[in-house]
Amino acid sequence: KSTIKYNLFKRKMQAQDLAQIFTKFAGGCKEMDGRQFTKVMKDAGMLDKTFTTIDVDIIFAKVKDKTQRKINVTQFEKALDLVAIKRHDPKEKVKSAVQNTGGPKF
Repeated sequence: KSTIKYNLFKRKMQAQDLAQIFTKFAGGCKEMDGRQFTKVMKDAGMLDKTFTTIDVDIIFAKVKDKTQRKINVTQFEKALDLVAIKRHDPKEKVKSAVQNTGGPKF
């Protein structure tokens, strides 16, 4: 029973951490554009020969609303899940890599 509580607590903390990272990369805003999302992927070390900026752009286009040019935190988390699928990585690995950036590197 305590393991279940710990896992729920861990997921809640992870969601908060992702929201904070999202805000940092979005420059303090509640929405992020495609360029900022690409920066997240680059800083998290997700880009390589099999997962390129083109893949990032396609994923961004899939999660954003058709009439919008930016994504919110919920869409950001969906995008990270799609990144994990495309890279054949566990979702936790991708989310951890994003969290470990601590924010944008200049």
